[in-house]
Amino acid sequence: MADVASAPVKEKSALEKEMEALLGATAGLMKETKEASASAAKTRRKSRELEATLNDMAAASDSWNALGGRRSRRGSRDYTDEALQQTFNEIDDDKSGHIDRSELEKAIFKMDPNCKSTTIDEMMAYADDDDDGKVTFEEFKKIMLYKPSQSETGEAK
Repeated sequence: MADVASAPVKEKSALEKEMEALLGATAGLMKETKEASASAAKTRRKSRELEATLNDMAAASDSWNALGGRRSRRGSRDYTDEALQQTFNEIDDDKSGHIDRSELEKAIFKMDPNCKSTTIDEMMAYADDDDDGKVTFEEFKKIMLYKPSQSETGEAK
């Protein structure tokens, strides 16, 4: 057997070393880019979910305001306690001192027979601060007297 001389290991040039370092750094940047992209996608999804939730809340608020004769949050007007109590009492059929879902549904269907059940559910969720399934006069009053800020309505002073 003949001795096979091993080929000498060629040392890398400065350019090769620099290229190797740059490629290594690029791999790290690619990983960071993928992570940032995934994070941005998650943020966009959350933003869309939040926007949908806010739109649902605005629709529920508008529906409550329509019960009191107000067409939208932009056309807000002041109500007297007496007028609010009278409207509340008209909706509170059993005179229990609160509006439950069936009473709300009955009042809404008088105004809009095509109203969806989900809209009524959203209205109850929006109004029922203490999650007891009932809207008290104070909860009703707070919604009916709600006035959006100018930033919400887009209106200037």
